[in-house]
Amino acid sequence: MIKLIISILVAILVYIYLEPKKITEKLTSANPTKPERCFYDNELLSIHSTFVNSLKNNPDMLKKMKQQILPSICILDLVVNQKVGWDKYLDTMASKYSTDRKGALLKYMDENYNKVVDYANANGLSYLTQPYKVDVETIDPDTGDKKTESKEINILKEFQDTILKKINESTVFK
Repeated sequence: MIKLIISILVAILVYIYLEPKKITEKLTSANPTKPERCFYDNELLSIHSTFVNSLKNNPDMLKKMKQQILPSICILDLVVNQKVGWDKYLDTMASKYSTDRKGALLKYMDENYNKVVDYANANGLSYLTQPYKVDVETIDPDTGDKKTESKEINILKEFQDTILKKINESTVFK
């Protein structure tokens, strides 16, 4: 009986400490210019930097666009780096799409990319879906050195191309 009372008291204290309002505040106060852990290599970090530079004048839209893109990047990280549950996830997706693991992942990535493009166009960010001039911070994959250069780029297409490249290079499907 004592253990039950102690458990209830601990649960109440934990709830008070992690009150939903506080959790929401912590999530919304995160710096949208910093990459999440899903951006696991220099190539993805470089594209993230370009993406952030293109939306740096509108931090609210930057957060919203990152929320649209993150599912693809985090699923890519899960699968390519073979994190816990990657195989079960792919098996579930394969049965959903009636295909093999790689085909299911490609189908998911394509659907998510189309949603991101639609969201960008619906919110006045069509410049993200077509080539335009932007300052790009590149990171040398070998040395990790950063440099900035101005170039014409289609940011969302670059994300898609990089994701497809990472899938095709992955040893998971070989």
